[in-house]
Amino acid sequence: MDYIFLESLRQTELVSIVVSYDIVCQWSINLWHRMKMYSPRLQLAVGGKLAVVFLVPKFHLAAHIASCQIKFSFNLTRWVGRTDGEAPERGWSRFNNISVQTIEMGPGSRRDTLDDHFGDWNWKKTIGLGKVFHSICLTSTNPFAGKLLLRRISTAVSEAAEMTWAFDQFSSPLESKEIECWKAAVESWERGENVSNPYEIRSTGMSYALSSQILMDNLSF
Repeated sequence: MDYIFLESLRQTELVSIVVSYDIVCQWSINLWHRMKMYSPRLQLAVGGKLAVVFLVPKFHLAAHIASCQIKFSFNLTRWVGRTDGEAPERGWSRFNNISVQTIEMGPGSRRDTLDDHFGDWNWKKTIGLGKVFHSICLTSTNPFAGKLLLRRISTAVSEAAEMTWAFDQFSSPLESKEIECWKAAVESWERGENVSNPYEIRSTGMSYALSSQILMDNLSF
């Protein structure tokens, strides 16, 4: 995994990268230390020109412990929009059917066939991002139909308006100083300053299980 990641970014001109991986909370811990074991051509200028953010895909994050859900959440990270990080998983609904075709193939033929299907999927996804390809895809069986990016932008605009209204309704009963205090804490944390995570729960409320346990502990027979 380390080599694949480093090789894929070897000649990148990007200055900011978001890495979405099911176990990124473990894999990222010593990644930059392990990177030094590879040849100089695979060394990334992390912390200088390149900024890397590690996040866990939304569907997988629920199975992680609470600290992971706070630290590696797409929902609590700036500049990722409503990305869920699960895009690589969506192709399996199509590729699972290929198992019938490849089950009796030898290893080499099977890998070549799978590579062909993966490449075809990636190509159709790429050309389907913009409306400019809509006329090409009208007579195509391309599942992305050439309007993927346009459809997502349209959805984002309408949902942004809805969420803004909901936030205003939620905030209206609150004191303005409380809102400003919360906003300052969130923005400070998002800038990476040395402050506590404002989304982290500070206290534990009374649950049914806890109240039942207290009751049982205090019962006298």
